[in-house]
Amino acid sequence: MPTKPKALKPSAPARKTRAKLRPMQKSGAARYDALKGQLERNHYGAYVMINTATADYVVAPTTSQVHAAFIKKFGDSAPGWCTRIGASVFVTA
Repeated sequence: MPTKPKALKPSAPARKTRAKLRPMQKSGAARYDALKGQLERNHYGAYVMINTATADYVVAPTTSQVHAAFIKKFGDSAPGWCTRIGASVFVTA
């Protein structure tokens, strides 16, 4: 019987990054849940990027446009969580 390959353990920097991003993901998802009805009615299929430090957000038709709008509004060091309105996409710091 073939043996299952052993899963690789994430490196220390990867674990540190995940630990840093986890609260941001929770914060962004919670804020999105609070706005979900309004966003889905008015912007379904667009992208929302939420500033996880302030809970403010921007909406745009594409990921590149929402990211550019986010940087313009909050600066390039603001913590952000992004999703397509209807499905999760990514989290970034």
